[in-house]
Amino acid sequence: MTTVPDVAGKTQSRIYRMIGGEVAHQRRGKKDRRQFRKVAGSVAKGRQRLGGTTMDPKFATLVETLAPKLQRLLTMSPHTSGALPRDMPKSGIYLFTEAGRHLYVGRSNGLRKRYGRHCLPGATYRQAAFAFQLTREVTGHTEATYRVGEGNRAALMLDPDFAAAFKAAKERIRKMEYRFVEETDQNRQALLEIYCAVVLETPYNDFGTH
Repeated sequence: MTTVPDVAGKTQSRIYRMIGGEVAHQRRGKKDRRQFRKVAGSVAKGRQRLGGTTMDPKFATLVETLAPKLQRLLTMSPHTSGALPRDMPKSGIYLFTEAGRHLYVGRSNGLRKRYGRHCLPGATYRQAAFAFQLTREVTGHTEATYRVGEGNRAALMLDPDFAAAFKAAKERIRKMEYRFVEETDQNRQALLEIYCAVVLETPYNDFGTH
């Protein structure tokens, strides 16, 4: 007896498998779309899941404020040569820019005084840290040392050439564009300083410790 292949049955089974696979694919697609919407919503709220963990809502709330503050900082009209407005805020983040290049970001609860300590003639090397960095770069003394003796800050300031370069650096900073944005919350202020420095790639910010 000759066995006739059940072509119709095989074809039907194949069709069922194809339909079943397409249904499963559609289900997976819907699941993926739901997951995408869920993740997208988490990102928008600052609570994106990373490595199975979720950003703490309190920290996420702080993070959400950073980008708008940076935008306000960059879009404000800059000030130069010490011509600061009378109504400038007391606390916040500030930015020094030269020839379109963002160089240094800082934070202070006394923005006006801090500006003066960066660039006024009487500002010391302990106060004008940014100017001191510029002076190291100009004079070639780029290796910082905290040991007593030759090469530390106090010793460098005894060098007439270094002292003259330090004075010139403060004058240079005074001519730079100066911007600021108010931020009174100390946690947001600390995060905003780091955020601005990272995003703007300011070359004279260093958050290292020793």
